[in-house]
Amino acid sequence: MEDYKQYFIMTEGQKLNLTKPSEVDAFLDMLLQYFNTHKSNNFLRSVGIASNAHVLQLLKTQNYERACDLASASFTYISARDEYQTPGIAKFVLILGMTIAGRHLHPKPHEAARKRMLSVSGFITQDVLHVLSELNIDLEQISLHHLNNLIGLLGDQRDFKTLSWFLGILWNSREAQRNWRPSVTLALGRRFIMARYLVGESLAAVRLAEDIVYNCRRVYGSRHANTLEMSIFLTQLYTGIAQRYQSQKAGQDIAVRYYKKSAAIHENVLRVFSDPSYAEMEAGLGTSAEAESRSFFFDGGYESPKLGEKSDAEHVREHLQYLKLALERLGSWPKDYVEYQRLNTDVFRVFGAELRGIEGMDKWNLGSFGSGNAESSEDLLDLEVTDWELGEAAQVGN
Repeated sequence: MEDYKQYFIMTEGQKLNLTKPSEVDAFLDMLLQYFNTHKSNNFLRSVGIASNAHVLQLLKTQNYERACDLASASFTYISARDEYQTPGIAKFVLILGMTIAGRHLHPKPHEAARKRMLSVSGFITQDVLHVLSELNIDLEQISLHHLNNLIGLLGDQRDFKTLSWFLGILWNSREAQRNWRPSVTLALGRRFIMARYLVGESLAAVRLAEDIVYNCRRVYGSRHANTLEMSIFLTQLYTGIAQRYQSQKAGQDIAVRYYKKSAAIHENVLRVFSDPSYAEMEAGLGTSAEAESRSFFFDGGYESPKLGEKSDAEHVREHLQYLKLALERLGSWPKDYVEYQRLNTDVFRVFGAELRGIEGMDKWNLGSFGSGNAESSEDLLDLEVTDWELGEAAQVGN
């Protein structure tokens, strides 16, 4: 075996830059085991099949280093061949990249092993996704189960550039996903927005979030949980962008503008819940654009709120707190204080019992804050997303 390994290193290995002894050993051992019991009419395809099977077997036996060596060597070997640029072989490589990540292994690998597994998976998946794209393969035709796994994997790898690119492909083809529930499409939109924000495309992220909130209001109504959750997400984006400008010498005016945008959304939500005439006006706005907005975003149909959704009072309490934080960051009332007195009166008239113990606006001391400061950071985006999958239970941004 040692002579065989040295011969491979001096011939194929040198040409392919596959000379690391542990990788060569794992690769050749896999080939010998597989072809000892199998015949092949397509050698490279057999390498792909054998690699995936052996990597999975090594992971299940917790031989993580050996699995990483084999995955890395197999990718180096396959990607050097012209056949790599074909859908069939590229598919095996994509599976290899997803398998070596070991996302669903039990027990979980130790931290050092997990880091290396994600690293190996990262350079494999990033490369093969672009190969598939260049081959004009419809990535959006992958089943939702595998899409979830791939999206989650790219998130685990923190490869936000590739993740943003991939989510963009899915978002732009969402109308073709007739079997997706609207909640899945909404989750996709949130994740695409978050990925764009993380790669520095803040304004594009905000524009998309504004479009989605607009459409949620017209399809679901202003008081629906989806609309309210997306509205909070949008205000967190506004606040995050404002914080970036706040730290810049010439960015104060822009920061103020975004804090005002955030405050306006929470103010409007409170008016919808506390002022029947305002709520009726909001509902009327949706009728003329409903057909257009439904086709833009929600081809899957209307979804009713689920059991366990927050009550109206809980939504009001939440948006009252977010309004307070937005105004604290401003450090002053952006409109005539009489408007806020009236809003405060309406909110506590309707929800007084449920808001017992909550400070009204007359008790808010905005002047103690300002310059982007607030008593809490709960109105900021959580940038440490742990679950990027499109599962209905996952939330991104709050």
